[in-house]
Amino acid sequence: MTSFFNLKKNKQNSCVSLFASPWCQFMVFRSKSFLQYSLLNLCGMVFFISVSAFSQTIPSKNLIKVFKRSDVDQTQKFADLCSELLLNFNERNFNLRVREIQKYLRNNTDERVRIRTFMYERFGYQKINKPDTLNTAIHYFKMIKLAGPLKDEQLLSELYSKYAALCAPSEKLYYLLKCIGIREHIGLSHFSDISANYYWASELLYSITDYRSSSTYAARCVSLYKEKDKRDFLLHYILAVDLAGASYLKINQPDSAIYYYQHINNLIDDRIANPSRYKSPMTPQMLEVWRGVVKGGMAKAYMLQKKYAAAYTLLLQNLKSSTHFEQWDDVAGVQNSLAKIDELEQRIPLAISRYLQAYHLASKSSKLAILESSAEGLSTAFATQQQYDSAYIYHKRYLQWKSKLDQNINQSRLDIVKTQVDFEKMEKELLQSQNNLLNQKRIRNSILITIVFLTAIALLLYNRKRLQMSLQNEKLEKEKQISDAGIIYAQQQIDFFIQNIAEKNNLVKQLQTQLTMADNAEVTLALNHFTILTEEDWQKFKVNFETINPRFLYRLKQKMPQITQGEQRVMVLTKLGFSTKEMANATGVSSETIRSVISRMRKKFNLNADIRTIANEI
Repeated sequence: MTSFFNLKKNKQNSCVSLFASPWCQFMVFRSKSFLQYSLLNLCGMVFFISVSAFSQTIPSKNLIKVFKRSDVDQTQKFADLCSELLLNFNERNFNLRVREIQKYLRNNTDERVRIRTFMYERFGYQKINKPDTLNTAIHYFKMIKLAGPLKDEQLLSELYSKYAALCAPSEKLYYLLKCIGIREHIGLSHFSDISANYYWASELLYSITDYRSSSTYAARCVSLYKEKDKRDFLLHYILAVDLAGASYLKINQPDSAIYYYQHINNLIDDRIANPSRYKSPMTPQMLEVWRGVVKGGMAKAYMLQKKYAAAYTLLLQNLKSSTHFEQWDDVAGVQNSLAKIDELEQRIPLAISRYLQAYHLASKSSKLAILESSAEGLSTAFATQQQYDSAYIYHKRYLQWKSKLDQNINQSRLDIVKTQVDFEKMEKELLQSQNNLLNQKRIRNSILITIVFLTAIALLLYNRKRLQMSLQNEKLEKEKQISDAGIIYAQQQIDFFIQNIAEKNNLVKQLQTQLTMADNAEVTLALNHFTILTEEDWQKFKVNFETINPRFLYRLKQKMPQITQGEQRVMVLTKLGFSTKEMANATGVSSETIRSVISRMRKKFNLNADIRTIANEI
């Protein structure tokens, strides 16, 4: 049976007190000798499991073989390795095995072995008190992420259990419940530390006032103990039974609570009568303290049954025991319970005195539940005595403590919900990542198959393709030659047209000059409307122009969708560097008409730049 101590390891000395739990206000005692004795007892039972008979001479290949296991026995086999490491520890051999496994991992991608190696290392480092350079909680969380794609619920349950022992308090309950759910599905017999999971889940549920669930988990924890485990781990077993009794008190089931507390009483009697049957050492002092705890629990059960006389007698005995051992938190709780009975039986002055003692003792250790209960009792008791000022003061304090207690509980519940949301988000991300990897793998395989297929085809078609390429190159070369010849021809034709237009333009100028001198008005007017570049000339000219300036007219229409044919001619002639006068003569219109066309184009197409600049940019 694995010790509860496994789940709360202090990083410095691997031990914390089991007597500081929030549900156990009435049984936390601070006797230095008892506490030291208890901690030594716990330290001696860390991770106790049925131990294999082999010594720490297991070769690394055998460790890796166990680390690789994925069957239902993997947890127990790994626990056996840790037990062997604990009982036959040799630091030199341990470090050697770890280095050998790490070398294996550098050459092999095996996430399961990587996770188990991490767990094995952490266990060994605790044994030799090696300073942990890693934030172990964070790295256990990384191991949880790493284990996700393996889809091994059993391995995940181990990581959840380990992480719950190290993570922030707000996360503990959620991961414990996840762990328990998986283990119940697989089968509890495969997990030696399951009772510890139930115990700590019950305690945490108790702390957030989910008493019904707490009682269920505590009762389940108690039922998992075998007779031999009860004797070997008596203290742990009593803690679990006490938690069950306290939980049943909170859900108003006094008969069940009495059953569990009476069971503790019987265990103590048997321990005193037959000490040789028990491996777990408990001093007479410890047994006496537990007698007081039992009396306190039984008294609360009797109070629920309204057996106030029997409860009062047990509470007085408990008060005497707790005062003797200087367990002042327990004293405060007992005084509070006694005061309730005094108040019910109209012993108001005595009730007020006990409530005040409980309140002052609880104030020293900030026990919110006792502060709330005693403040409420003082409020009602002072009101009964018609001391309304005092009643008002304590009622105000009662509301203050109640609000703070409710705030803490609600915050704990909110933290659990947040942890669940974060976990579900992580699971979703892991699933998405896994799907992405699968898709990448499929794509990669498809690509490889395609490459092989295409390579085969390429080899078959290589010669044919090379021949086609050769023919294609020859064809392209011929087309290039033809194209170059066409461009040269087009350039010559344009140069010819430009030269022809220039010559005609000069001729027109000479004729205009002569006619002006002769003052022949009719001939001058006809000459001014003479078109040097006829429609037939324009069509031939446009073909050659587009050969030299491919897609110019297309881009012109893109930039100016509604451009007219006359405007196109102006833009083409502008592109060739014609002046306004030359364009007028070439098209058979006046210079004013050309300028008007250009002005209209500016407005029509909202042109800011010079028309010649625009033509050159197209």
